[in-house]
Amino acid sequence: MDFLPRLIAKGGLNWKSFVWSSWEAFICVGFCVGLPILFREYFNCSPSRIVRKLVVAAYGAYIIHVLIVVGVQTGLHDYDLSPLLKFCLVTITGILVSFSLSYLLKLTPGIRKII
Repeated sequence: MDFLPRLIAKGGLNWKSFVWSSWEAFICVGFCVGLPILFREYFNCSPSRIVRKLVVAAYGAYIIHVLIVVGVQTGLHDYDLSPLLKFCLVTITGILVSFSLSYLLKLTPGIRKII
């Protein structure tokens, strides 16, 4: 593991930055292409009733999740908790509240056409 800190560059126009940026781009493209294929091939099954409701609420959760995540982060800002605990709390709360609120908004007639 001694090789990795020497390879990671802090920025600038040098070979370390070029190698690290190329590696990040390669990994990103690999995930963007590979993960959908992985899930299509190995995890493609008929969804349960809960998953179908989550799928219906997914676009709405995508739209409103930023407001909820920022709100939860702001609420936790003053508490002296470890960053990992804050991350877990924000993630779990953000997912639950975003999907719940999106599902409830989907029941409203005027908003149903938008989200």
